[in-house]
Amino acid sequence: MKTDISKELIIKNNLLNYPIKNVSLSSLELIMYKIKLKLNNIDFKEADEIEVILKNIKTRDIFIAEHSIENDFLNINLKSLSFMCTDNEFMLLLIIKKDSVYSFLNPIIKNSSQNITNNFIVLDLIPIEWYLRILDNGELRLSTIVKIF
Repeated sequence: MKTDISKELIIKNNLLNYPIKNVSLSSLELIMYKIKLKLNNIDFKEADEIEVILKNIKTRDIFIAEHSIENDFLNINLKSLSFMCTDNEFMLLLIIKKDSVYSFLNPIIKNSSQNITNNFIVLDLIPIEWYLRILDNGELRLSTIVKIF
């Protein structure tokens, strides 16, 4: 869901000014509208703050996704963003604050044999389907398609 304008502007300006570090995923699942991921060498429980950003590849618009931490996994709920993300691709970015230092992270897949789950359960009651595409360099792209009934 879009958040207040001041927070969005701060994040957008920082995305332009700070380097984004590629971080390898050790586990990734996309099941309907939820992403569950685990990064190598990152303990989400040690972070002071975490923001999950979906950045539109074409327009550079950003959306902040709801999330929670469970064990060593970051669970991202995309349901509230479903209708805002149609017909475009989005880059998944994480902003992690620890000890007053911000890190801008781009989760990537370095090895195609990693534990990746993309559950394509088709439910007629859900009008939106999320798709995950992995680029040759390991970057993730998310998009949605509105189903016509």
